[in-house]
Order: sequence, then C-alpha cells, then structure tokens
Amino acid sequence: MSRAVALLATVLLLACSGGGTLPSPEILSVTPNQVTVPEGAPAEERQFVRISLDAVIAVHVDYGREEARTEAVRVWIGGQVARLTELAQDGTLEVEVPASLPGGTYDIRVALADGREAVRSSALTLVPVSPRSDDEPNPVDCPKGLDAGVSFPADAGTLPDAGGPEDPGPGGPIRPGDVTGFELEDVEDQQSGVPFPITIRAVGPRAAHFEEGVEVTINKKGTVSPTKVGPFVRGEYTALITVDAQGGNVKVTVTDAFGAQGTTNGFKIRK
Repeated sequence: MSRAVALLATVLLLACSGGGTLPSPEILSVTPNQVTVPEGAPAEERQFVRISLDAVIAVHVDYGREEARTEAVRVWIGGQVARLTELAQDGTLEVEVPASLPGGTYDIRVALADGREAVRSSALTLVPVSPRSDDEPNPVDCPKGLDAGVSFPADAGTLPDAGGPEDPGPGGPIRPGDVTGFELEDVEDQQSGVPFPITIRAVGPRAAHFEEGVEVTINKKGTVSPTKVGPFVRGEYTALITVDAQGGNVKVTVTDAFGAQGTTNGFKIRK
C-alpha cells in the first residue's frame, strides 16, 4: 500500500469513528501575493503562486507515468480555474496564474475532493505592465518641429533612474509590493520545546533591501517562540524557533507588516 493511499484510509477512518466532519482547510499563505504581468503575455510566460493549506491531502502517484493524480484539489483565482502544477501531501500547492485574468486583486478559492473549501479574500494582486514597442520613438529623439521642451520634464520625473518615488534605493523604506512573500527552507521533524533553525528569504522587487522583522505563527494548537524575528540582513534571516506542540503537519508561517507571507513544509513535532 502506498503512503498516499494509507494516509487517505487513515483520514477516512478518523472521520467515520469521530462521528463528525473533517475540519475545513485554511489558506495559511499565498506566495507571492503580488505578480507583475506583461499585457498580452502568452500562457507559458505567466507566473506561478504557491499556496499553503492547513490540510492533509492524499496524493496518488503513478510511478510508471511519473505523475501525480491531482483531482483531489481544484483552485480558482478570481473565479477562473488555475492550473495545478504541484501538489504535496502536506497541503502545499503551486498553481499557474490564469492567462486571461487582467490586472486587479482577486480572491483565491481551494476545493478538496470531499467538498471542503477554503477561501482567502484579496489574496493575489496582478499588476499589468504595458510592453514597450521596439519601434516606439525615444522621448529624447523628438522629430523636427516638435516641442520636446514641454513634454520631456513631465516624463522624466517617473523614470526609474530619475530619483522619483519608483526607485527609493537601498536605504528607502519598504512599501507594499516591494516584498511579495518569503521562502522558508524545509524543516525536518522536530522535538517539542527544542529550538531549531529556519532560514527565511524575502522575495519581491526589493527583497534584497528588506531589513525589518516578521511575525511568526503556527497552524496547530500550541505555542511558538519567539513570535517576531529580525531584523533581516539583505533580505535574509536565520531564526532559532521553538515550537511547543504535538502532532503532524505542523507549519510555521511568517508575515511582514504589509501582509506578505511564507510558510514552511509540514513537519512532525514529537514530545
């Protein structure tokens, strides 16, 4: 019996013996929470987002075809189905942003095969970027007879290298969208009450400039300490975390001041 089938059998047994329904899943994090999308980009150039659920999912692997059956989970972004590209038993998913979605902020809905669902409102923002045409004239090289003296100063203030608000530089404050999430290294099974290291890396347009801290939470009944770690150095920090809990599929989530998040893999805590 495969590990996935055994896990599914255990979940069904618990559901029947408990005389109640399984708890609803919860979306712990969406990384990144903001994606820049070039207008008119083909599907193969669309980006992916990672969704971490507080749920255990049975994954059936066909080793002959080297693929996993993913019927157990469906994901919608803004009402459109998002193609599932990765699925782990601990409830970590990777999906492709639907190519037909325009810019805007969207809810994410995840549905499991047994009918349970999780929804996170305003979970993902798509920022459209108009591609510059190769034959578009350079603003400096104005044709003869045009008055470049009026239009040029108005445009120069928004150029990234003109010292405007779009480029605050390494020492500038972090703003919403500068950091769009965090990547956390995989965690092995741990002992309750014993500190262990977790390396956290910021992701996003100004990830290397992130020098602040993040809040730390867990998805299970128990405690985690410290509840805030940092400051980061060039977008990275290794924290010593202590979890006082027990059970499997424990996940640690970090959150910055603007709501950007990241979550570990699921791991077991032993007493």
